[in-house]
Amino acid sequence: MANFESLIAALSRARVDFVIVGGFAARLRGAARDPKDLDVVYSKRDRNVRRLIEAIRPYSPQWRFANGGTAFCWGPALFAEWDDLTLSTSEGWLDLIGCVVGGGRYEDLLRDSSRVTVGGHSCLCGTLPILIKMKRAAARPQDRSAILELEHLLQKHGE
Repeated sequence: MANFESLIAALSRARVDFVIVGGFAARLRGAARDPKDLDVVYSKRDRNVRRLIEAIRPYSPQWRFANGGTAFCWGPALFAEWDDLTLSTSEGWLDLIGCVVGGGRYEDLLRDSSRVTVGGHSCLCGTLPILIKMKRAAARPQDRSAILELEHLLQKHGE
């Protein structure tokens, strides 16, 4: 079972700049679905990337889709080369996103996020309108029902 709270706590303790998006953000905003992974958009500034690397290192990150769970060389160069890292960790699946479709980079998402508390840690989470916008932009068939649920929550609660 995934322990996303543990990953969020590690990122928060390390003062990593990130915004929670995707299914876990939808769950934090009231959606009923159980997310399969934790999606975070992170600041790609060098100091932040170094804090991110140190924060998740204890959770044995590996490429999620590599045969046999291939480990990789951690370092800022990896984060500079790749915008999206899909990882498997000891606490569950973690997607590190440099630029998300429909939402942009960390700095772009600041205006479309608000603080939430997860496991006693305050962190940024995408708002319902931006989560809907990202789901629409991704245009994946599996997102259709999620969009309907998020729109219902927005209509019911506003934001």
